Amino acid sequence: MVFERLFAGDIKKRWLFLISIAYSSIGLAISRLLFGANSGLVAIVFTSLLFLPIMKKIFEKEGKARSKCYFRFYFLTKKIIWSYFVIFLGVFLVFTIYSFILPQLGFDTSNILKEQLFVDPALRGNVFDFSLMGSIFMNNFWVLLACFILSLFFVEGGIFFIIWNASAWGTLFGYRALTASFYSGESAWLYLLIILLIILPQFFFEGMAYILAAVSGAKISLLITSSKKVKDFFGILGISILIFVGAYMILYYLDQFMLLRILSILLTLLLVYLLNRLFEKAKENNLFIDFYKLFVLAFVLFLIGALIETFVLMNSEALNKIYAFSYLYNS
Repeated sequence: MVFERLFAGDIKKRWLFLISIAYSSIGLAISRLLFGANSGLVAIVFTSLLFLPIMKKIFEKEGKARSKCYFRFYFLTKKIIWSYFVIFLGVFLVFTIYSFILPQLGFDTSNILKEQLFVDPALRGNVFDFSLMGSIFMNNFWVLLACFILSLFFVEGGIFFIIWNASAWGTLFGYRALTASFYSGESAWLYLLIILLIILPQFFFEGMAYILAAVSGAKISLLITSSKKVKDFFGILGISILIFVGAYMILYYLDQFMLLRILSILLTLLLVYLLNRLFEKAKENNLFIDFYKLFVLAFVLFLIGALIETFVLMNSEALNKIYAFSYLYNS
């Protein structure tokens, strides 16, 4: 491929950030020209495809691990983790700017980026319910799990969900700030600054959780392929899915939603850990444990992010006011 030739060498983070801005813009432009309205999701597909050659090169370059270190998993994956994070920032910036600037230039952002905006319950006619910690938890949980599973099946596949989340957050925050200013008459730039400052901790923890889940899934996938245990993997995966779905349906039917959330985490961690049965060699098993630790860390960051998001929504008067103005403008 042409793009693989372009990125034969190592790519510095500052260049990767500029590339992410360029690719996001190209993805948006192509999707808009070819598909017209409702092109938000198509833009993510195009952008993800553009990134695949780069991610392939990055995954080929293993980090150096310290043999006697509990955090060896970080040294094995740090280049991939921070590459994903830089891409996440670049895409987030582009979609924030486009959702914030384009409406001021006469473009209908709600039509162009309809898929991203549909994530916002306020834009679907539902008022925010700030008591739904469980709702926040489960929505984010499925995204985290999707990042892991997609990377488990397709090594670079996690890039799609990472770009999707960056685009959705950027679009929502830019659009909320702008529409709130239209309703209240206050500065849109001030509203945008307030939103970005308040959501920064949540942005970091949740974003990194999705990234770590994707990297963990990708590295475990490579380990399974190299050990030639693919058939055994699908057997364990099938049993795990049946157990998970069965337990989920029983607790959902019994209305045990708090227990359902706790079980979702514990059962997921347990079922992923069972994959270590695939690796008979000590070296392979040790590597699996390293990447499993990365998966556990993703859950820890995910929980912290969910708690921060709930706390902010329940206690930030400034953010709630902006969101309320945005809702009133769209109602």
